[in-house]
Amino acid sequence: MAGIASERGLAAYGAAKAALISLCQSINAEESSAGVTATAIAPGYVDTEMSAWVHDRIDPAEMIPPADIAELVLALAQLSARSVVPLIAMSRAGHTHWRA
Repeated sequence: MAGIASERGLAAYGAAKAALISLCQSINAEESSAGVTATAIAPGYVDTEMSAWVHDRIDPAEMIPPADIAELVLALAQLSARSVVPLIAMSRAGHTHWRA
C-alpha cells in the first residue's frame, strides 16, 4: 500500500513500490496485446515477519492474512489473456481505508 498511500517513515520503500506499480502499467501498455500482463498487488500490512516492526501499534490479528494474498494471485493466474488487471489495492478492515 506504500506505493499508493504515503506512510511516515517509509518514503524510500513507498517510492520503490510506486516504481513497481508504474512498471506493471508499462508492461501492460507494451505487451498485453501479446498476452503478457502484470498486476501490482498493493496490500496493507500482511501478517508476516516483515510487518513485525509495527506489532507494537497494529495487532497481527488485524493484519491481512497471507492466504488472502495467495487467493488473489491464484485468481489472477486463472484469467484469460484478454483480461488486464493492472493494480489491486487491498487495505485492512476498519477505518484504515487507503492506509496500510
